[in-house]
Amino acid sequence: MIREFLEFLSVFDWITPAKGFIEDVVNDPTLFQTNSWTFFISFDQAISSGWSPFEIEDLLAKHGIKSWGSQITGGEFFFSVNLEQAGWAEYVLLRYAVPIQENSLDPPRPKRKREQSSGKKHQKPTKDIFSFLDDIFE
Repeated sequence: MIREFLEFLSVFDWITPAKGFIEDVVNDPTLFQTNSWTFFISFDQAISSGWSPFEIEDLLAKHGIKSWGSQITGGEFFFSVNLEQAGWAEYVLLRYAVPIQENSLDPPRPKRKREQSSGKKHQKPTKDIFSFLDDIFE
């Protein structure tokens, strides 16, 4: 009963979406938000797994990941991170068993500056940093 009442009241909340929009513009000023990645987390699954939105943001911050534009709408908690940190953010969230939704997985990896400027494809190292970190934590 209380949850339904709070969801009804959220219809009148214009401050949170406005704040999220301003944070998106400040942190990723590209026209279509192409330098950021948005993670979606079912609010109910997060709570039942022991994670609140504040704890998730704190977890990311402790690992050097800046997040912004966080909101809870329609039973989903979502936030954005810089595209260059999205892979690391995904790794941290999965490592700590934060139940991120399927459409939040596999952010595109930005190209290295050498690859962007030269047009040549460089040989990919045999292990990336995420595989290396996986080996350390296992």
